[in-house]
Formats: sequence, structure tokens, C-alpha cells
Amino acid sequence: MVYTDSLHMAFFLNFAHHLFSACWPGIPPTTASDLVMPRMRAIAGAYYILINTMLGLALGPYAMGQLSDYFAATGMDSADSLRSAIAWSLLIFAVSLLFLTLAWRNLPRDEASRVQRARDAGEVVNQQ
Repeated sequence: MVYTDSLHMAFFLNFAHHLFSACWPGIPPTTASDLVMPRMRAIAGAYYILINTMLGLALGPYAMGQLSDYFAATGMDSADSLRSAIAWSLLIFAVSLLFLTLAWRNLPRDEASRVQRARDAGEVVNQQ
């Protein structure tokens, strides 16, 4: 999508990306809410939104701009430096894959121990 010369192909790939990227945004805050007791769910959701905003929506564009400026300083024109910065920023998906693998391994155990962790922290839990 970043390196295509066809405007129609870029629009099609962008549409396909956004069609499937709309499938995931509800899963992380729901998972965060599932890992805590009911009285803590609002804080867990708020903390998730805060971290997501600071890392993804603030740090992401800033880092991409810094990469673009770096590439421009090496002699690339502004369009190629921005294109390269966008392409390099896709490496964050490797980090995401690492954390997804860690969550896949640990999430069932964390979900099963939610009540016990609350009791260990001094929470009064009335579980039927």
C-alpha cells in the first residue's frame, strides 16, 4: 500500500485494511475488564484507554515524524522519507506479535486465578 504507484490499488488496500482493522478494538478493554473484579473494571478500562492513547496516538505519530526527519536529513526528499518512515513503523507489529504470544500463553492462567488474586490482595469476594 505504501509503495504502490497505482492510486486505485492504494485506495483498495487502504479500504481492505480498515475493513478488518475495525474488528479488534473492543477485545483489549474487554480482556482488561475480565481480569479484574467488577468494582475495578472502570479503572482497568480507563487505564487501558490512557496507555493506548499515550503510546499509540501520541508516541506513534511523533516517532514516525522523527524517523521521517531523520531520513530527510540523510538526503531523501520529503515524500520518500515519509514513505520510508511509514514502512519502518510497521516493525511495531513484530513487537505486537511478541506480546500477543505472551498473552496467549498467560491469559488462561490469569483468568482462572482472578478470584484468588483478589482474595490475596484483601478483597472480600462472595463467589457462588
